[in-house]
Amino acid sequence: MLALAIAPLRARLASLLRPAGLQHRLVTVFVADVVGSTVLAQGMDAEETLALLSAALRRMADIVQAHQGRVLRFTGDGVKAAFGMDEAREDDAERAVRAGLAILAAGREQADAAQRQHGITDFAVRVGVHTGDVALGAGVEADNTAMGAAVNIAARMEQTAPPGTLRISHDTWSQVRGLFDLEAQPPLQVKGIDAPMKTYLVRGALERSVASVERGLQGLATPMVGRDSPSTRRCTSLRQRASSIWNAWRRTSGRRSSGSSASVGNVAPSTSTGTTRTLRLNAVTSRPGCRRR
Repeated sequence: MLALAIAPLRARLASLLRPAGLQHRLVTVFVADVVGSTVLAQGMDAEETLALLSAALRRMADIVQAHQGRVLRFTGDGVKAAFGMDEAREDDAERAVRAGLAILAAGREQADAAQRQHGITDFAVRVGVHTGDVALGAGVEADNTAMGAAVNIAARMEQTAPPGTLRISHDTWSQVRGLFDLEAQPPLQVKGIDAPMKTYLVRGALERSVASVERGLQGLATPMVGRDSPSTRRCTSLRQRASSIWNAWRRTSGRRSSGSSASVGNVAPSTSTGTTRTLRLNAVTSRPGCRRR
């Protein structure tokens, strides 16, 4: 609640401190909308449609601002926003993804309300996120102007996301890897981009203890093909073994009792007070040549 209350003040302060004129900046662009709003409107009168969409858009904007993003534009049935536009933070992409997950959760609540109040059974929202360089300011929307390929790619992420899901680009993945449960998707062709793009659906956020291990595994350097030194090949083998063991433990940990324990090689799950579990991966990360990205 406090974050929601002070979000407008943060945005206002940042706008006063921001340099005037056109700028180029790396930001995370965020697009969300209500799926099939035109079809929804056919079964409702104009006032009901306006009330439903307005409530959805207000909720989206509140969530974006609570995660310190800036709403750039309302599109009738959706919202375009940017994270890192006012003030660059190293976790801008993470904030955007978490905002997207929160909007999906809010959308499910709104879908339940729409079914109870209006008999609508197919209300859903979807979100797209991409991180890239944009041109800011000095446009027809003044300080809310954000233009460039990154904006178009974020819109494409949203347009191709299945209803009720969040799609992110590989550029955003590189900023949030290991923090979320991600599902790789088939390569996606985007207009204006020569090569098909790697994209991912975000299924949810990982628990902090799990995320720290996942991020550590994914942060280990991947060698270039054909240039492997013996130490690099040993590192790669250890990395693959550690990742395999970790994934196997995650699949089976739910079936173990809280008092049980297991150990495979040098990777052993442990239980502290509470339910936090960690993995000891010193066997991998301490080996020569196992550099982090």
